[in-house]
Amino acid sequence: MESVSAVIHAVLAEPSKIIWNSIRTTIKNFRNRESNFKDLEGETNILIQLKDRVLRKLGVQEQTERDRLQHEVDIWVGKVNELEEQVNKMKSSVRSSGGDVAEYDLRCSCCVLPKLCRLSNQLVKMMERVKHLKEAGESYAGQMSLPEQLIPVEHVPGAPITGQKTASINLTKVLDKLKDDKVRAIGVYGMGGVGKTTLVSNLNNKLKQEPSANSFSIVIWVTVSKDTNNRKIQTRIFERLKLEVRNEESDETVTSRLHERLTNEESFLLILDDVWADIDLQKLGIPEDCPRSKIIITSRSAEVCRQMTTEDAMLMVGTLDDEEAWELFQKHSGEVAMREDIRAVARDVAKECAGLPLALVTVGASMKGMSDVRLWENARTTLRMSAPDIISIEEKVFKPLKWSYDSLPDEITRSCFLFCCLYPEDFEICVEELVRYWCCEGLFHERLNYKEIENRGIAIIRCLTDCCLLEKVDESYRKIKVHDVVRDVGIWIANSNGSQCRSVVRSGIQLTRITNEEFSHSFHA
Repeated sequence: MESVSAVIHAVLAEPSKIIWNSIRTTIKNFRNRESNFKDLEGETNILIQLKDRVLRKLGVQEQTERDRLQHEVDIWVGKVNELEEQVNKMKSSVRSSGGDVAEYDLRCSCCVLPKLCRLSNQLVKMMERVKHLKEAGESYAGQMSLPEQLIPVEHVPGAPITGQKTASINLTKVLDKLKDDKVRAIGVYGMGGVGKTTLVSNLNNKLKQEPSANSFSIVIWVTVSKDTNNRKIQTRIFERLKLEVRNEESDETVTSRLHERLTNEESFLLILDDVWADIDLQKLGIPEDCPRSKIIITSRSAEVCRQMTTEDAMLMVGTLDDEEAWELFQKHSGEVAMREDIRAVARDVAKECAGLPLALVTVGASMKGMSDVRLWENARTTLRMSAPDIISIEEKVFKPLKWSYDSLPDEITRSCFLFCCLYPEDFEICVEELVRYWCCEGLFHERLNYKEIENRGIAIIRCLTDCCLLEKVDESYRKIKVHDVVRDVGIWIANSNGSQCRSVVRSGIQLTRITNEEFSHSFHA
């Protein structure tokens, strides 16, 4: 009998234990239903925030990585949304019953206990679902790397316009247009060297220095130049966004990637500097449905700005009046221009620059420190006599700049300057490499050793930068560049040597040979 009892006890012990544990768990859940409900609300909110974080990270992933995870993430997001909907329904029912979870969905006293038990168990199961969904979400988030933190605005080198009345007024006008919700694209146009790039670089740097004035999550600066294409512009934008453009990608793929990435940006300002022809922004991949984002275009052509913006969103940058021109010229020529015996001639020299800021800066710097009035008189005469055989606008630009070239100390320096003009527009020239090229081309006539060649090259570069015919990219003089208008003047000079050899310049297009037509045209031009 005892053995039978032992067998019965052994048979019933385990089920009894299971039943008791279940009852005890149910009682525990019943007692903790209010705290469990609050925990469920809190954990669900955390899960929703995790969902948003996963989707944001997925949106900035490279295409291949996004394609790999998209399907799984979509399924996970669907489950999170379903759970969120169930929790919201439960919260709504609780609020309709007076806000007490103890009275949740109760209609009659005879079924109070079963309903509360079901609620208690449901809360626990939903908490388990939240836990599993959070683990899955953290796993997805962990598989996706965040892009490198982007600086909202990068500094762009440019001369400050502090104290310049006209430039400051133009800057205010552009800032006002940026705040206008009706304006999407702003066109800034004017002749070469008039100060368009200087104006917009000051705007860019103002947004950097005064974050309160910047409503954009990122400002992207792209120098377009004459010899360019959509792929080059897209590559520069991708570089700013710390992304890569792969050579094997089609134009359509790159455009789609750029469009998607900029769409995910809260708001952006795209500055396209020195645009020579109409750019189809849609083909470039610039989204149109971003109301808070803006585009600024600078160009020598009003027609280009007209095609890419609207008439009321255009700003013409004109030349300076005589007084502002004189102030800018005097700033760069120094105190010598104010000497009593030189002032009148210096004013005449400044007038020959026709209010063009680039010419005023270049010629003014060339005259700095010249205390002999005869040098100023010679400058005035030379400027008045120089008459390039080109269209009127270029004539106003080339005439003063050519004098700066003529005033260089020797033929070697002039040849070295013309060599720099062979590089493509806005190309950042490595100084060390440039000096080696000069040497290999035989521009240095003296027999010099390597160190002497390096020193001579640096001296020439400093001379050319001091005359504002070259611009230094960095303070250490490791790289220099030629302003595009100055480069145009250099090419024109190279093609205007009379009986001397003419030059054919076609940079940036991987030219391997010169056609007979090109050669004949350059010879008879």
